[in-house]
Amino acid sequence: MASDDAVSWVTCDVRSRCRHGSRQGRCPVPPVARSHRWEPKCIDYRLHEGQLSHTYYVLAGDTPVLVHNCGDQHVALGLKSEVKGFADKIGAEHFMGDKDWKGSVWTAANLLKLDKPGIRVSFTLDGMHGLEGGVEGVVNTSLLRNARQIGGATDLELAFFKDAGTLGKVDFYIDGIKRLNPFS
Repeated sequence: MASDDAVSWVTCDVRSRCRHGSRQGRCPVPPVARSHRWEPKCIDYRLHEGQLSHTYYVLAGDTPVLVHNCGDQHVALGLKSEVKGFADKIGAEHFMGDKDWKGSVWTAANLLKLDKPGIRVSFTLDGMHGLEGGVEGVVNTSLLRNARQIGGATDLELAFFKDAGTLGKVDFYIDGIKRLNPFS
């Protein structure tokens, strides 16, 4: 993030919500003397090192107005019992241990709306309900579980991609094998 008189970069986490308004329309980065809570005029999501590092995404309504990516990230999602091994196998990052995983997954789902999103998402469906119906069966079962509020975190993650309209851009895996995406 550039300041008014010098270029510097600030590392924040996805929970950061700030109100910006310098004369030049840029975001000043002064030392923090005090803070208080207010309703933001704009919302920006800046993700810290180890979680989609150096990526942020700003919307004006439904229109992306500012996106910054330093290279492509590869994110692995899936059940807690499966995702760490899956991420290691495919060389991807995971959000286990991320206190704001919901914000990180939501941002990933919305970045996929862009022509050059700077992110790739791989989802292991191993161990999930509906496996007998393949990718479509698992995803539809998961979305139904989430809608009925009986699902877990992984069901919510898939709902973020459905709501963003980006299910068709996710790589789905079953038994470690990339499967055809019926939503693309």
